[in-house]
Amino acid sequence: MPVPEMSHILPWVADHPLWFTRSLGVIDIAGGIGILLPSLFRRVPKLIRYAAIGCASKQVVAIVYHLTQGEPGIVPLNIVLLTLSLFIIWSRTDAGKALFGNRSIGRSASA
Repeated sequence: MPVPEMSHILPWVADHPLWFTRSLGVIDIAGGIGILLPSLFRRVPKLIRYAAIGCASKQVVAIVYHLTQGEPGIVPLNIVLLTLSLFIIWSRTDAGKALFGNRSIGRSASA
């Protein structure tokens, strides 16, 4: 999407270089892939926790940025995304596994 069109949706885009905006998009996509693909293919489960840590870190930085720029209206979305990331991190700890067990999507309990 061209910067002039994107700046209508995200006003901060016009204040930063294009490479910065694109790199944030790449980080978001990498985080989503890092959380989704290991869950679907049951490979490299530790990657899920690391991807969620990256997503949570980005949301903390986004919250601080939006508050310092006087944009408090977007912060609730960042808080929701941060909460989801923290839940994923917690669910991958021993406490989360003890609560949820080792349930897998698509597998029956007898398998």
